[in-house]
Amino acid sequence: MLEPLLIAALIVPSNPQPQELKTYAHTYVMRRGWDDQQWQCLDRIIHRESRWTYNAKNGNAYGFAQIMNLKPNTPIQKQMERLMGYLAHRYDDNACNAWAHHKQRGWY
Repeated sequence: MLEPLLIAALIVPSNPQPQELKTYAHTYVMRRGWDDQQWQCLDRIIHRESRWTYNAKNGNAYGFAQIMNLKPNTPIQKQMERLMGYLAHRYDDNACNAWAHHKQRGWY
């Protein structure tokens, strides 16, 4: 795993457009050592969940990853950290496992 400093050094614009957020997330996961297949699975999940909208809200879910009980206006870096922690815990750090679950059940 990469040093946290290298990942944290990524620049995230405030109020990013979906493509800017997508570029940030792509760089983040690639620096963590993910391959293109994992990235494509994550991209599909996030596109379906929020269309890469950083402040999307649906019930108790918030942010581009639609994380439950996340506070509105949570910084994007924190949203990314929570997403990666969730994927690691629930799907053994495998976005394609999460995508398979999403396709089957409509959530991840």
